[in-house]
Amino acid sequence: MSTTSMSNPGEVTEQTLKGLRYTRAIGVATGAFLIGWIPFNASRWMGQAPGGLLELEALYFMIFGVMLMLPWSRIQSPKAWKPLFIIFCVLTLGFGFLMVVDLMFLYMLAAGAGQKIAPPAFQSLLLFTALIQAPTVYFVRKPHALN
Repeated sequence: MSTTSMSNPGEVTEQTLKGLRYTRAIGVATGAFLIGWIPFNASRWMGQAPGGLLELEALYFMIFGVMLMLPWSRIQSPKAWKPLFIIFCVLTLGFGFLMVVDLMFLYMLAAGAGQKIAPPAFQSLLLFTALIQAPTVYFVRKPHALN
């Protein structure tokens, strides 16, 4: 039997599972990047960051980065997995809002200086890789839900 053909409708292909593993690897790399980025985040603001934003981002990047790097597939207990997953989903949504707030402040600072900033590629990439992780973690846990 080929790993790419599905003889059973409830069966998940090896290709799908490989895609989920790659997406999780990207999530782990994003988590490591967020934690590693903390000391360099202030340089984007050139000393003009709104009060408390850098500290909030540092704390959030640390917590969310750790959650992204958790070995989700190794958490066997449903009593542990479910609350952690709910916290992860809430943190993911919060990360989206934090990136929007970050971008709004950058635009306000640029407008105040009569400048325009480049399109938000950095925030967009972080946001995309972060938002895809919650469904990926879920489908790694329950691959049959993909069908």
